[in-house]
Amino acid sequence: MLNLHLFSTPGKEDYCYILEASRLVLKGRDNPVVVYIPAGSLSNASQDATEKAFHGLVRVETINTEEMTLAEMEAILRNSALVYIPGGNTYLLNHRLHICKIIDHLS
Repeated sequence: MLNLHLFSTPGKEDYCYILEASRLVLKGRDNPVVVYIPAGSLSNASQDATEKAFHGLVRVETINTEEMTLAEMEAILRNSALVYIPGGNTYLLNHRLHICKIIDHLS
């Protein structure tokens, strides 16, 4: 059964609500992986903050839609417990997710 949680980007790197909801999804999982897809951004400025926020709870794997093959992205998604897509430019996010064809694996 797929659980979907939608969040807006945390203000001032406040991930407490995201972490609280994530704990429920990750409960009882051994070595869970959170997939981080910053496709709506032109920079990876929030990657360090994301890794710090999830530190000790999960391992964070990043999908770079511009540099990875579809097979690489699919493999990461198959092993994930949770997918985290931060905010940014909605049109850029939509474009990148469709161009690399990973959108089919997220819906």
